[in-house]
Amino acid sequence: DKQSYGINVKLKFSTLQLLGEMWKTTVHLPALKRTSFYRSSFVELSNSFGKLTPYIRYDNEDSKGFKYDRYTAGFSYKPMFETTFKLEYLLYKQGSTDLNGVVATIIYSF
Repeated sequence: DKQSYGINVKLKFSTLQLLGEMWKTTVHLPALKRTSFYRSSFVELSNSFGKLTPYIRYDNEDSKGFKYDRYTAGFSYKPMFETTFKLEYLLYKQGSTDLNGVVATIIYSF
């Protein structure tokens, strides 16, 4: 037995973009006499300046009791359609524990 629902939103004005999503799922396993809950959401704000796009993002996750918040600030540079370079600062918060760092990514699509 599974119940899921969600919503996503995209608002764009010129080069400014606001994205958001939220979904919830409940899974009931009668044979195991167990019910699991999953919830996830995010909101992201970005503004494109030609090939360079700075952004900030907030994620919230709750999967089977494992909860965390993630804060991201970064920018992506897309010199051509197939290639994207990203540099991000991530901060994860779970309870009283914080984990942070810088992530550099190269994305090539073919």
